[in-house]
Amino acid sequence: MRILHVMGGNEEGGLEKHVIELVNTLAEYPDDQVMLAAHAKYQPRVSAQVTFIPVDLSRSRRSPLALWALWRSVRQHKPDVIHAQGGKAMAMIATLASRLHRPLVATVHGQKKKQPGLAAFSAIIAVSAGLARQINHPSVHVIYNGIAPPLEHDKQQIADLRQSLQPVSGQRLWLAVGRLVHVKGFDILLEAMTKVPTGHLLIAGEGPEADRLKALCRDLKLQQRVSFLGNRSDVSALMSACDAVVISSRREGFSYVFCEAAMQATPVISTDVPIPNEMLPSSLICPTDNPDALALLMNTFNPDDPGHGDSHRAAREKLTIAAMAGATRDLYNGITPTDRRAS
Repeated sequence: MRILHVMGGNEEGGLEKHVIELVNTLAEYPDDQVMLAAHAKYQPRVSAQVTFIPVDLSRSRRSPLALWALWRSVRQHKPDVIHAQGGKAMAMIATLASRLHRPLVATVHGQKKKQPGLAAFSAIIAVSAGLARQINHPSVHVIYNGIAPPLEHDKQQIADLRQSLQPVSGQRLWLAVGRLVHVKGFDILLEAMTKVPTGHLLIAGEGPEADRLKALCRDLKLQQRVSFLGNRSDVSALMSACDAVVISSRREGFSYVFCEAAMQATPVISTDVPIPNEMLPSSLICPTDNPDALALLMNTFNPDDPGHGDSHRAAREKLTIAAMAGATRDLYNGITPTDRRAS
């Protein structure tokens, strides 16, 4: 089977991570040819087994030049199925749908007020059950994003890392990870920290709200209890070194932070967003946009809660790259005519 994935834009985030990992894994199936049409910046991260098609789709989704470049790629490479990744790619493929004459799949990665063009697709993938409930389409399939197996860390290195990050020995060490943007709710987390009498919070990430959040931290007099770490390449080690990961998001399509922490067997507490609210018991979830509720969750945190172990086991079963790729390939086979499928 010849499978063409389409990714619009030229950004960096969970969607781009997902697509690159998915195409690289799908390309390992010997009977399939996997192609990716995307901005040239992504090519170095794509496996040599993937046919990379450099197409600049960073222009408007209505750009005649971008649409023409995409149509030309389809015509040249003749895929059996086309998979649009995210809202922009979905909109562009939907615009061209009447000329494509082949099964179309789309993955919805996040919550959107409007999802135009859904009717053009044979099937829709949602990356969480919460997203799936919001999609009005007769063929919606929940396929969780997956990640690679967790890294093995040297125990002494983790102990040394923890000591370097912990200003006061013996205090609980919290970790929050993500792009510093409004939707991630780091301001809510800082407000909650004023109601948590002990412990130290580490925030790993950068983003446009960095200055505002640091100013808020000063206003709340939390400078001695909160550390902004910036972008880190050792997030997995940080998760192992900390007592728990806290997710404060206002909304999510799929929380990679939860996925990585659970696979690392690090306890997680979270606001009520996918996918934590599909893997964690209600005792480890609080309402979004509510500093008091988040503070209560932090103050009553129990590292021995059996819900942590249950979520870790569920993550290792359901949130792997292999599970994601296998379910996606099964979907392709279900919508592609037999005479166009590899055996």
